Amino acid sequence: DIKIPKVVKKGAIKYNVTELRPFAFFEAGGLTSVTVPEGVTTIGERAFYSCKGLTKVTLPATLTKMGDSVFYKCLALKEISVAPECKAFHSEAGVLFDKEMTLLIVYPPGKEDEEYRIPDTVKVISDRALSDCRNLVNVHVGNNLNKVGESAFEHCNKLANIEIPDGITEIGHRAFSYCESLKNVKIGNNVTKIGASAFKGCKSLVSVTIGNSVTEIGYFAFSWCSNLTHVYYNWDVPEAEYDIYAGDPETLISYYPEENDTWEAATVGDQWQDRGAASWDPKDKEKKDSE
Repeated sequence: DIKIPKVVKKGAIKYNVTELRPFAFFEAGGLTSVTVPEGVTTIGERAFYSCKGLTKVTLPATLTKMGDSVFYKCLALKEISVAPECKAFHSEAGVLFDKEMTLLIVYPPGKEDEEYRIPDTVKVISDRALSDCRNLVNVHVGNNLNKVGESAFEHCNKLANIEIPDGITEIGHRAFSYCESLKNVKIGNNVTKIGASAFKGCKSLVSVTIGNSVTEIGYFAFSWCSNLTHVYYNWDVPEAEYDIYAGDPETLISYYPEENDTWEAATVGDQWQDRGAASWDPKDKEKKDSE
């Protein structure tokens, strides 16, 4: 365990500790518990990166700023607590948020819960917020969420069920990459952009249904999904970067709405993105799904 001092002394001069610099405790494998003292206002990026024995962190009321990925790859971390008087951050059940709980900052990857309900107040899931949460099976997304950050759920190996509701407008790069238990994904109707490698390596993924607002799909978005056979599109052909289906089965088919001119122009010999393409009636699938 470590309790960072409030004051350090160099020669005859005493200095108040107000900042933990970037990478300050980088890969400090012996850390198990850390208390950041009152007076510290800033914690730099990746300050506790890959402290794999760290299980508990206590943050002070004076903290006002945290850099990117402060606790990234702290795989044993189970709890982050924040002094109630802190005006910038808040913790609930060990999960770190901003004070208003509109930003989910860190869900400790060592938590043992299999299910988590994201509060309705949350509008953004920050980059890497739930990455490496290997016990989560079901995540329920709040009604006001509009953005899923980069690598937000990366390597959540047991994650089997998540709904991407209509409120979300953007899915970040690698957001769900290597979620190896995901089987079916339905992307809401307000999502306009699916980031690069967003679902890369989801080896159990069989079917994806994409809402009617997606205009951009990044490279390798659905790559190396070894069981993916059906991708259903509900609108015009999106602007797709190269190899969105790299490493996927040759039998994969992209289904597009009947009599859609943009798809008819983009497909060549019933092919799109080096895989099969065929028209379909979305109403038929809605009827089948409801049965």
